[in-house]
Amino acid sequence: MEELVSARLVKSIGVSNFNKRQLERILASCTIPPAVNQVEVNIHCPNTKLIEFCHSKNIQVEGYAPLGCPGFLKGEVKSLLNDEKVVEIAHKHKRTPAQVLLRHGIQRGIVVIVKSVTPERIKSNFDVFDFELTDVEMEKLNRTDSNKRIFSLPALFCLSKQCQSVCTASGISIP
Repeated sequence: MEELVSARLVKSIGVSNFNKRQLERILASCTIPPAVNQVEVNIHCPNTKLIEFCHSKNIQVEGYAPLGCPGFLKGEVKSLLNDEKVVEIAHKHKRTPAQVLLRHGIQRGIVVIVKSVTPERIKSNFDVFDFELTDVEMEKLNRTDSNKRIFSLPALFCLSKQCQSVCTASGISIP
């Protein structure tokens, strides 16, 4: 990948689902460090230590599943969009729960990735830059951490030990 950057075929190198140990290994041997690490980040799986490490190494964190992937969850992990704290804060700001969750990620200094095919939701998801959550609200959401990962694909089993397992919509428990 470094050769591609040197040849100006790509601008930057990015990695996905790398934990601190893996990033340290790469940083010890690379000449061009990764610019971004894409990992799951939401109020149930905040990856706080990993984000702090990445920021200390000038690696941007790109967080997927900031809304907790509604429709994918089953069992003990509830939709983040229905979380009482999130709904309360959304009501106070006259925003949607999704906007509150996205704003939370942005205020943590991460790039949030969200998917929607509904034009109204896409527009709503962009409408998060004209309000801020208070320090108290940020702390309230930060305390929601249940140490539960939503996505733990089979290919990622050995990559990150930062969050425990969850049940998928099909009822399969994934570490």
